Amino acid sequence: MMLERVTTYLQAIEDETRLDLVRRCFYLKVCEKLSRERACVGWRREVVSQLVNAWGWDEKRLMMLDNRANWKIDEVRKAHNELLDAMMQSYRNLIRFARRNNLSVSASPQDIGVLTRKLYAAFEALPGKVTLVNPQISPDLSEPNLTFIHVPPGRANRTGWYLYNRAPDMESIISHQPLEYNRYLNKLVAWAWFNGLLTSRTRLFIKGNGIVDLAKLQEMVADVSHHFPLRLPAPTPKALYSPCEIRHLAIIVNLEYDPTAAFRNQVVHFDSVSWMFSASAKSKNA
Repeated sequence: MMLERVTTYLQAIEDETRLDLVRRCFYLKVCEKLSRERACVGWRREVVSQLVNAWGWDEKRLMMLDNRANWKIDEVRKAHNELLDAMMQSYRNLIRFARRNNLSVSASPQDIGVLTRKLYAAFEALPGKVTLVNPQISPDLSEPNLTFIHVPPGRANRTGWYLYNRAPDMESIISHQPLEYNRYLNKLVAWAWFNGLLTSRTRLFIKGNGIVDLAKLQEMVADVSHHFPLRLPAPTPKALYSPCEIRHLAIIVNLEYDPTAAFRNQVVHFDSVSWMFSASAKSKNA
């Protein structure tokens, strides 16, 4: 049994962290949900129950794992970080093992390149890149309420935008950590949209100190949802081996600080294009 072989190896190297992760992944894959009573008990349920007892799991852990369908961003982000650390450690160990033992790799350099691209495309953290934290860990991360709060310069917290998954009740917000922080509102909106927290059913609130109002925030959310689909086909090996290319592009200008705001209620008349350039030339010569 593969679980036994992996368990023997991880116990031999005293890697209890990855061993616990493997056991949790196995339990979720089997999907027996031991915390819930069933009229019919099959052989799989009996085997899993024996394993769980041997591992020393309590009822609280079983209930947490069996409730995976209702996990939200906090639980999913923790699981994502654990999976990322384990996968990257295994990848590095595999590369070091092959180099140390001068093993000839049957896979072609192209196949290795595709594997590397897959890992880095999914998990590499880059400036401006939206990190997707839910690789099929939970079916629904949507939030009924999201509040964007801006902190101006000169405060104790960092200047920028903070995201909370609750209505703007200051007592409840103060007692909770923000879900995410970013210096720019558009990046925070993109993070919430691509990770599935922000949907068409989410109620939005904003405390922007007059920089951005709710109407402008809703317009931006509508533009992002229109231009960027959430579900895309899996990339082919050819696409992964090819240079990066842009598939969808949107340019968002003056979302927070609009230099044209002073002219919003004014009417500016130009007689002709030539007059505009001649006026500019006269003012320059003057």
